[in-house]
Amino acid sequence: MVATDWGPWLTLSTGPMGIVDIVLDDGTVLARVTTARNGTIGGYLTIPTGQRPGEYMVQAVLRGQVVASAAFPLTVLGEGFVPPPEVFITTEDGIPLNDGARITAHHRFHVRGFRFRPGSVDLFVDEPGGISLGTATQEPYRDVWEATPLWPGTTGRHRVVAVQGHLTATSVELNVERPPA
Repeated sequence: MVATDWGPWLTLSTGPMGIVDIVLDDGTVLARVTTARNGTIGGYLTIPTGQRPGEYMVQAVLRGQVVASAAFPLTVLGEGFVPPPEVFITTEDGIPLNDGARITAHHRFHVRGFRFRPGSVDLFVDEPGGISLGTATQEPYRDVWEATPLWPGTTGRHRVVAVQGHLTATSVELNVERPPA
């Protein structure tokens, strides 16, 4: 995950209910949130201006104790650096799926893209110009676009590629399975 002045969705599970501080491992507080009944938290993070570039672990702190940590580091980029666009395959709630996640052919799935310009974004299987999954629209003044395309009959290991002019982003690899009989 790459941090800009906004960040992609992040979900942690803390266990107990309560008010939790979301902090970087250097002690920088990013947010204060209330956990859901099942102990999960989620939302967008804002990295403070002036945060030193580098890799950080994101932690949930409840009453001074670390109760959860993200499974992957957060990379904070230097000021003025513009990261490339990204595309994520997500659950219905917007939580990104991991590499090798399973989806079913001939079913709809959820895609989110970040850091594209306003306008149309073309979605393809495996490569630009490959099997079309349709088009998403990046609205002006929005950080993210969302789409729920129908996966074609193609099964096996595949990726979603989002293309907008010279901007291209590729998803994690998906394991596309046949629908149940």
